[in-house]
Amino acid sequence: MLEANNAFGMNQPKNDYANSNWTASETPDDTNLRVKEAFFNYFFGDEGQYMFSAGRRPAVGGYPANLREGDVPTSPIAHLVNMEFDGFSLWLRSGAFGSLGDDYGTNLKFCFGRGYSSIDNSKYSYMQGDNKSNNDMGGFVFVPYNDMQYSVWWENIWAWNVIGMNSHNTQTTSDDTMDALGNYFGSNIIFKADGIGDGISDFLDDTKAFISFAYTQTNPDNNKKMLGSSSKKSGSSVWIGADMPVGDSDDRMGVNFVHGSKYFRPMTYGEDTLAGSIAAVRGNAYDAYYIHKIMDHLTASFRATYLDYNYAGSDAYMGDYGNPDQDDYVKKATDLRAYIRYQY
Repeated sequence: MLEANNAFGMNQPKNDYANSNWTASETPDDTNLRVKEAFFNYFFGDEGQYMFSAGRRPAVGGYPANLREGDVPTSPIAHLVNMEFDGFSLWLRSGAFGSLGDDYGTNLKFCFGRGYSSIDNSKYSYMQGDNKSNNDMGGFVFVPYNDMQYSVWWENIWAWNVIGMNSHNTQTTSDDTMDALGNYFGSNIIFKADGIGDGISDFLDDTKAFISFAYTQTNPDNNKKMLGSSSKKSGSSVWIGADMPVGDSDDRMGVNFVHGSKYFRPMTYGEDTLAGSIAAVRGNAYDAYYIHKIMDHLTASFRATYLDYNYAGSDAYMGDYGNPDQDDYVKKATDLRAYIRYQY
């Protein structure tokens, strides 16, 4: 899949780091045509119960963020990871677990990817000299139960050589570059319902509801600072929401509420809302949307998002810019979005 995602009237990157792999195809920028997806899936085993995949696979648009767009999920969970990584995965599907998989829908997926490489080709390189290091991320998604109506998903990730900039200079110079600050761990468990009850009402039968809990922890290296501190810092977040039918039409409407603690920091830089990521909010986020089906393949949507920040640095890099104790930061943000979309 190729994509051009540009800001109207703009043909330059908005900052020196705008062309990173994990943001370039997700945020409005220049008019370049970029590779958004390029991967293959290889199924093997007696009944195709194993799948190996490699390439540039979407890591955004996971559940439940996909509901706000009216799309199918393109990655497992968006609460903890909602940014692009290039890599590979191995999926052990239900058939790989024998009767346990058949009875409970159990499956397990291992993933490994690279967020950026230590390429030193300009003064705007992520890391230079002794700071050069590759950022890698690995983890697994375990689904212990999935009966196609109710399911439990559990995701765990580890990231090494996470970057940040421990400087408050507003102008980037050759002496003001990114540094590898330390490692990172995150865990996310989500309970999903694709329909509530059985035959109670048509409305509940067609309602999707979820509650997601996420946890993150930083591990700074050699007294470096992550999120403004040289000590380990842990944070947590809860995301609750529902996607519902509207009468007898094909329209959908939904609501979301997110609460994040002081040091919560998922792997996202605001891909789910341009004003700021609701998944990463340190404070409270409120979100409501309506999707109207005009005709087959043609929809219109309106979405309103309100973010009430209790701390700074929700979408910032892992260094000082992610320090939640900064005094000067945006306290509130609002995002209103309307679009008409044709899909084929």
